[in-house]
Amino acid sequence: MKKKTAKKVLLLIAAILVLTAGIVAALWFCRGAAQKKAAENAADQFMQAYIQQDGAGCEQLLLNGGSEPLEFSDAQTVLSQTITYKILGSERVDDDAVAVSLEIENVDFSEIMEGITANLQGELAENDIVTAIEEAANQAENRKVYPCEVLVYCGEEEKIVITSNFSNALLGGFNEYLTSLLSEKEET
Repeated sequence: MKKKTAKKVLLLIAAILVLTAGIVAALWFCRGAAQKKAAENAADQFMQAYIQQDGAGCEQLLLNGGSEPLEFSDAQTVLSQTITYKILGSERVDDDAVAVSLEIENVDFSEIMEGITANLQGELAENDIVTAIEEAANQAENRKVYPCEVLVYCGEEEKIVITSNFSNALLGGFNEYLTSLLSEKEET
């Protein structure tokens, strides 16, 4: 009789442990799903603020943001107005961070600069670049889709880290273009 009672107690304890583990796993999953959703919302809010040149809204969402609103140059303003984007999904990278995958369609800065430099006579001014971006913005051959990730830290508030590929996409491939120029210069 004692063996049967001991066996029942052990089975009860095992069932309680399995149930507890299941509850903890479910809570962990729910927390992860909530973090992913919050991170995607933060990325969407940042993109909306960026497209609208809302410097204060952008700055508020940045991890290392200061008290001053983000300032947009003339070229950056025109580039931001040409952006369309899709949030593709997200993945937790650790307890406090989520990587949000995006596709950002923007102008192809390299194509624009090739067009400008092919016809360049004299010095290049920022106004020349801004004008070329404005002219090229709605031409399909001057647009490119940039896959990228934005890292979002989830705490009391979600905060965004601008990664190199995210920055490149926001600037229409400007970082990529500069890198190619530097590579060409090193080869010569």
